[in-house]
Amino acid sequence: MPLATEGLPSTASFDNVHLVLQSAENRAQVIKDTAAIATFVINNKDKSITASYTVDFKNEGTVKLGEYEGKEEDVDITLYLSDESFNDLATDKTSAKWLIFTGKLKTKGSILKGRTVEAALKWARGKHEELIKNGGGVDAGAAATAVPATV
Repeated sequence: MPLATEGLPSTASFDNVHLVLQSAENRAQVIKDTAAIATFVINNKDKSITASYTVDFKNEGTVKLGEYEGKEEDVDITLYLSDESFNDLATDKTSAKWLIFTGKLKTKGSILKGRTVEAALKWARGKHEELIKNGGGVDAGAAATAVPATV
């Protein structure tokens, strides 16, 4: 089931991260390097469409549509941003630091964990590009139908 939300094109990036995390080696690496749970709350320009995504880079190495299902205090950081800003962050056109500075990203929780999540997204984007370049690696069928690395 695709994770992307209709009306929020940037959320296709979560499908790419999900694909990368199909590898046990990649999951172990992201958990070791990141050790954070983050929730992204993304909305369109007029805020008529909003979607939440949980990335668990602490326990499971997963990406899920929706709020975190455990205790709220287990979420290290929640990031609130627009679809356009998330696209810029996910495609490495800007940094979370710049989005915060310009008021385009609001956060709740640990900014330091947010930086590790940002680094993990960048790492996953690179891994996804490798999968596409190499014709799949994890699952050639899934890679062939995967969303392009840049949204």
